[in-house]
Amino acid sequence: MSTLQTWIDDAKDLARTAITEAILGTDDDLGPPSPVAADRRRVETIGLHNLLPYDQYDPATELYYNTDSVGFVLVVAPQTGADAELTRSLHGIYDSMPAGYGVQWLLLADPIIDESLNAYVDLRRQYAESGAAPSFYLEQAERRAASVRSKLGQPLFPGQNYSITDKRLLLSVVRKGSSDDLKLREEIQNLREVVGATLRSASLASRTAEPDDLKRFLWPILNPDAFFGDGADTLDQTYSGDKPIRDQLTVFGHHIRVKGTQLLFGLPPEEPDEPDTRIAVRSFGVHQYPTSKELWEMNNIVGSLFNDVHQYPCPYLITCGVVILDQSAVETRAALRGARATQNAESKIAKLQPELALQNRDWKAVSMQLTQGGSMCELYHTLTLFAPRKKMEQCVAAAKGIWRSERFKLFPMLTQQLTTFLSAMPMMLTSDMRDDLKRFRLITTKTTVNATDMAPVLGEWAGTDGRASLLFFGRRGTPTLVDIYSSSTNFNGFVDGTSGAGKSVLMNDVIGAFRSVGGIIRICDVGYSYEKQIDMAGGQYIDFKPGSRIIINAFSTAGADDENGLDSEVKFIRPIIARMVSPTAPITPFEGALLDVATRIVWKDYGQDGSPTLVRDALLTLKDQNNQPERIAYELAVRLEPFCKGGVYGEYVNGHTNVRLDNEVVGLELEHLNSDPQLRTVIMLGLTNQVTNEMYRFDRSRPKLFLQDEGWQIVGDDQETAD
Repeated sequence: MSTLQTWIDDAKDLARTAITEAILGTDDDLGPPSPVAADRRRVETIGLHNLLPYDQYDPATELYYNTDSVGFVLVVAPQTGADAELTRSLHGIYDSMPAGYGVQWLLLADPIIDESLNAYVDLRRQYAESGAAPSFYLEQAERRAASVRSKLGQPLFPGQNYSITDKRLLLSVVRKGSSDDLKLREEIQNLREVVGATLRSASLASRTAEPDDLKRFLWPILNPDAFFGDGADTLDQTYSGDKPIRDQLTVFGHHIRVKGTQLLFGLPPEEPDEPDTRIAVRSFGVHQYPTSKELWEMNNIVGSLFNDVHQYPCPYLITCGVVILDQSAVETRAALRGARATQNAESKIAKLQPELALQNRDWKAVSMQLTQGGSMCELYHTLTLFAPRKKMEQCVAAAKGIWRSERFKLFPMLTQQLTTFLSAMPMMLTSDMRDDLKRFRLITTKTTVNATDMAPVLGEWAGTDGRASLLFFGRRGTPTLVDIYSSSTNFNGFVDGTSGAGKSVLMNDVIGAFRSVGGIIRICDVGYSYEKQIDMAGGQYIDFKPGSRIIINAFSTAGADDENGLDSEVKFIRPIIARMVSPTAPITPFEGALLDVATRIVWKDYGQDGSPTLVRDALLTLKDQNNQPERIAYELAVRLEPFCKGGVYGEYVNGHTNVRLDNEVVGLELEHLNSDPQLRTVIMLGLTNQVTNEMYRFDRSRPKLFLQDEGWQIVGDDQETAD
């Protein structure tokens, strides 16, 4: 959308608001308009909690028995993307839903992430207190958690919108009725099983939301100051079965002020000069939908992956409500309206009324979706923002930009903030709520294909199972706990990026994370990126500089016994010898065979006392088919000469390896070999071989991390080295 069109749309919104205020009045002139005054009296008289339907939960049936309805709620793990298969699977939810049911998807961006932060800190406390890791790492984790907590509920960086929020997804299904209706209870129980199976087929993990889950979800929504505190009150909330659920959802002395444009939670300032610390809650409806939408596009509703401007600077709640209709009645009505729209579009007056062609196109699209298995439904979306009162306008501007970029037009629900807010809660979409939303023109007729394509079920990757070793935050603010060892098949990975992109910063964090949980760290560094990290960890830093007399010999770091056999040892040593004789190009298969024979001879005769010099000598003893000295073997011996005793590199690779891996953290710095890449590659391979032996042959109960900086330099063109 162009900037000019954006200005025009904003101007229309302002004009519409001004007209409404002129007709209904505002809080600043003639008093609140009558709908606002009525809502205010309701809240002040009976309290917000009494407007909620939640009564009892039956653990036997896993159903909620509300004041005038029966329903169930599922906790669902948001997906990170969508394809055609996921869309088809989700559409099955509506296929199985009888008429009269209300289905709601609720996606809450919740800044209360104490569970993640506590797991991150507590893991390090366990190792620091047992002496398995330096206490420095515990203090570092505590400071990081405190820094994150100080920014929760607000932008993380000045002048930007990016904020940290966890994405919590609920699916609620409800129907008006009584808990005494045995037929209704049985129908909803069966429906819950069908919905659960459908979610599993869509790879959406789900479970029944018990009262503790419902309270955890609703508590900060109904007490929004919790979004901007430490979250402890929210985590402490537990369900008590001796009183209705709704009576446990708000604090005592709960105060809410209903205004024409928003709800204000908290007590107003007692003196005019005191700051207003109340939390504003503002709800929006959607009165203009995109002409087309795919489910995968809904990922951007929670924030743009690439555009930092299109992020939410505050907590928010997105609700999508779907009312299932009687298909026999609505399909007949749809056919009649479609025929009427076609007739109007083909009439002579259509030239003067272009909207008739658009209506005809819409009804044709409806007819096509109905023939493809879709059905008619009623649909609405709401967006609810939570922010300190003085910062609400900034949050509104950011949210409108996000939804506008996805072709949704938000509308401020002037004078109907309370009803819109309530309609965003789970299990609120009964026939009575549907009638209210219909009067406000918030709910519109769509197809279940539309409902599937616009469901807010996509969030952001939230990390791996396992320990809270690494704490990251996604591009949309989701806390991401990662454990490299959570995989059951492969623990290897790589980090790449341009110069200055932060590779070393990331790897320093990885090193600290695994040292803080008692891990063993081995580092091959080029550029002193990890010197300070190793020093803080109490490790050993070995600088490979002139005069250091460091020796790394692949033979002396191989296995000392026959446990792994001759082949196992040779396959690690031979590629290193191959790099010595051919540092820039792959060797031929015949050259590889000759090196294999010579390496085997040296290992069988000398074991760990072997050296490149002895390999050279072995090559010179090899004979061809005529029992003459093998010419290719002689060439290999000559090419190996620089790494033999007396050669330019001989002192670094002959003799026993003196790099000892007896410290928890060991780093080898190769910066001084930048001018000699041939030797640097050989040393890198030698250290890799030494660390590999340590990792696979000794104490495998502890996590071990080997970081190879500039690792691309050791990967040659030969398959042996790559393997």
